[in-house]
Amino acid sequence: MPLIGVFGKVEVVARDAGTGRVVKRIVTKNTVTNALIAELIRSIQSGKNAFLYTTTVEGTRYEFRKYWYLALGTGTGTPSTSDTDLFAIIEQTVRHGSLTAYPDAGSVVYWARYLPEEANGYTYTEVGIFDMVPYTYVEGTGFVPQPYTSGTLINHSLLPEPIYKSGTILLDVYVTIYIATA
Repeated sequence: MPLIGVFGKVEVVARDAGTGRVVKRIVTKNTVTNALIAELIRSIQSGKNAFLYTTTVEGTRYEFRKYWYLALGTGTGTPSTSDTDLFAIIEQTVRHGSLTAYPDAGSVVYWARYLPEEANGYTYTEVGIFDMVPYTYVEGTGFVPQPYTSGTLINHSLLPEPIYKSGTILLDVYVTIYIATA
């Protein structure tokens, strides 16, 4: 009997900002963390098939979908299923991107773009996604946006070759998470 598992793939595409020509494309496997597996189980158990955060404020119930935030880092090491953060995160790269389902319904792709004027001067070596609740209720203030540190690292990937980001580079990062037989 085949076993079913959750897997990941990362693709980083660097383009010349002036011409749009691809100057570097890196594709590698992605380490799915224990936190993602736990979220998937909770999602299935909820019967809602969505990652939701529920809170009650002053008798009113609110539900928020958790958001995924992509981040890049400059660290080294071996990603593990027990990781909770990138090795050396660059906070200015924390980005809410787009989450899309593939037509086969067995995968999702998370995509973020870094424009030529953003996140420059670093040699990136790692990619990760944090799953987090976007807002927390603070008495007297209302709903307050939360930083990425309030989330959980759900995947972590070390790039097989580093990629330098400068003002002449448009950088797209795609993280695919899919369910397949092992």
